[in-house]
Amino acid sequence: MEQMAAYRTAAPKGVFRYATHEEANRARESWTVAKALSLLGTPEVCGAG
Repeated sequence: MEQMAAYRTAAPKGVFRYATHEEANRARESWTVAKALSLLGTPEVCGAG
């Protein structure tokens, strides 16, 4: 139960306005990838390094 209470979402807090759906999707995708990489602890996993 404590682990669930300490969970942080991938998206930052705030209200975001985007000109297009594609721009919003790119932002969400980047937050999701950053969260996944932080959980893995290795940025080279996706071949980015």
